[in-house]
Amino acid sequence: MGFLFKMLHLDSRGRISLEMVNREEKVQGIETTFNGLLKKYFGSEKVQVNLANAPTVRSLLDNLCNSSEHHQRVFDAHGEVKSDITILKNGRNIVFLEGLDTKLNEGDKIAIFPPICGG
Repeated sequence: MGFLFKMLHLDSRGRISLEMVNREEKVQGIETTFNGLLKKYFGSEKVQVNLANAPTVRSLLDNLCNSSEHHQRVFDAHGEVKSDITILKNGRNIVFLEGLDTKLNEGDKIAIFPPICGG
């Protein structure tokens, strides 16, 4: 029996506990997928975050970027998401929604993409 998700639980002080969730269990919350090199930096391809801890994209990112290394990968020096990072909510770029203030709902899927280069 394998595991599909790592479930992050965040308390009011920003402390994280990690729980492996069996693929047969129904998982509620927000599924966040890290793509490209972000999988390596965040240590996982997918994490499930409780909606109560992340009602907006901004709060989701604040919770996920809980170390300086994670923060520097996603945010610029002014605290805004780097211009070359793309964030999708259910397949739609948040730039065309409400940006970082986009509200999240139970079952939403967030995908975070690093800069993509090719030749």
